[in-house]
Amino acid sequence: LIASASAAGVRLGQTGAAAAGPATGLVKRRFDDEAEWKALRTLGESLLVVAPAFQLDAPDGLWVDASAAHLFGGEQAFREELIARCNVAGFRVKVVIGSERFTTQALCRFGDGAIVAAQGGRLLAQAPLDALLGAGLGDDVLGPLKALGLSTLGEVAALPIGSPAARFGTHGHLVAQLARGHDDSSLTPEVLPEVIDEAVALDWPAEQLEPVLFAIKMVVDRVCARLQGRQLAAVRLTVGLTLEGAGLTALPLVLARPAAHSKLLLELIRHRLTDVSVRPPIAG
Repeated sequence: LIASASAAGVRLGQTGAAAAGPATGLVKRRFDDEAEWKALRTLGESLLVVAPAFQLDAPDGLWVDASAAHLFGGEQAFREELIARCNVAGFRVKVVIGSERFTTQALCRFGDGAIVAAQGGRLLAQAPLDALLGAGLGDDVLGPLKALGLSTLGEVAALPIGSPAARFGTHGHLVAQLARGHDDSSLTPEVLPEVIDEAVALDWPAEQLEPVLFAIKMVVDRVCARLQGRQLAAVRLTVGLTLEGAGLTALPLVLARPAAHSKLLLELIRHRLTDVSVRPPIAG
């Protein structure tokens, strides 16, 4: 899909109207903040198999604790392991490993992916000022910097060390430090919710079981990835079917023994659904 869209002339950052010109049949969908946040959390929990903790970096990123890299043969091998696991989960990713949170974030969003030595400010030189948005700085800080003609972190780092602080106070001091690759903030591990809940909406309401089972497999795979990341197993499940125009039908499923393997759980759900008769089409 990405290759065909690129071939048709669709580019990141275009408006919907601009993209619809070269790409016939383009389907527009509203960006769902909550769905994206949940997808990031699901991915983060699945990576707990190889990393002790993660922190969300919405809308499109994660920080992952890389302290277990030595267990995989070093940082490069750990990076490749993360990429492989994300690819299996259906994500295309860039992975940067570094000792400072802002530096890894900026280079991951605006670079090609790498392993960064400590104090990687030199590598930040070409990153745009908008990289500072990821550090919680807003247009009230970036606007005056851009008005001065500055466009990259390298240009900010080239200023006299006290100049941004004298002009913009504490925010200016923070900008100067970040632009030089100095960031002493630490990763704050996400608190995992007690209940694991995954959902998917069907593109079209289904009256047959097969498309429903296909959707359920996606959901079960996510649930099992999160269970395995937590080193837990399920003892009971509830399958909720959203019926078009008729609300939610809940189907409880108690397991004979704890399980965290998608193939087994999917087979149990399949048997449970064969005993159920629903009249309205299933929408999710």
